[in-house]
Amino acid sequence: MRILREKSLATKLLLLLEILLKKPSKLTFLADAVGITPQAVSEYIKRLTKEGFVVQNDGRYQVTKEGVAFVHSHFLELKRFTEERIKYLDIIDRCIAVAGGDIQKGERVGLFMKKGHLVAFPNKKSSSTGVALRDARHGEDVPVGELEGIAEHYLGNLYIIPISYSIEMGSRDIPLDKVRDAFDEMRCDKVAVGDTVARSIVKSLGKNVDFEFAPIEASLEAVKKGLSVCFLGPTRQVERLISRVNKFNSSSPDKIIYRFIDI
Repeated sequence: MRILREKSLATKLLLLLEILLKKPSKLTFLADAVGITPQAVSEYIKRLTKEGFVVQNDGRYQVTKEGVAFVHSHFLELKRFTEERIKYLDIIDRCIAVAGGDIQKGERVGLFMKKGHLVAFPNKKSSSTGVALRDARHGEDVPVGELEGIAEHYLGNLYIIPISYSIEMGSRDIPLDKVRDAFDEMRCDKVAVGDTVARSIVKSLGKNVDFEFAPIEASLEAVKKGLSVCFLGPTRQVERLISRVNKFNSSSPDKIIYRFIDI
């Protein structure tokens, strides 16, 4: 992709684009538009004229047919390049958030991650902002467009409690007082269980089970959204969970931090 590697080519194309759109008569206009000195513009114009891309008619600079073809070919190449790469960057220009207050269509909103949900607050400063695409009441979903920036977001913590038991005894093999102490220490947002025995243990402690089905996938999604999760399960499930965490960490700049709690 020459246009990204060669500064001189990029400058040529910017100058040709400005001439094509504005047909200026003064070099100072081009210098201000492109951000280089008038002397540098003069040198580029000489080069572009010699290459047959620019002519001067009635005191105004104009782009020739050859110059237009030159601009079109390079910008189409750039368009194809960016479109192909954008597919892999997961870039979005619109999203749906929860209204953090009553919002009017066209109002600027600040976007924040709150308890695992993207929340839009009217006229609140944020590292990520957008414009409400319709009216929304507090707590209602609201579509947001014209997105700018990235919302501040941190991964949650993952606490893992491996359990080992016999088929005959099941949850009775597990010291419940130690599990209770572990839960008190961790203060998790969500609780995941890897099997029936783990579910029985959590229920016997009077706690809610948040992730019972597909607990590994659900736990990772919650952690990615900034929630702290406690995963209680047998060794085979714990190994699968750690494998998924390591796979995520190997391909992401943000790393999931996990901690084992022995009981």
